[in-house]
Amino acid sequence: YGAAANPEMPPVPVLVHPPALHESGASRTVPFDLSASLGVEGRECTSPNLMASFIRVKVGEKVETSATATSQAFYVIRGKGMSTSEEHGKV
Repeated sequence: YGAAANPEMPPVPVLVHPPALHESGASRTVPFDLSASLGVEGRECTSPNLMASFIRVKVGEKVETSATATSQAFYVIRGKGMSTSEEHGKV
């Protein structure tokens, strides 16, 4: 368990994402992909055991997501919304 929870990793640079990433543009999912910096091949990842993404949803629109992991978590910067899944219904 310890190796999976706290794997050895190369140094990861501090990255800054401009406000335009979430304040303007079309509704979309923007992966926070650090796989190249981490030396991980064959999949997008933010860490060896996490894939984080930014999601922008314009008023009145929807964005479909799919968890290819054991969970999804959402943090709302501004506004409100809901997530619906077959397993858990509306959240």
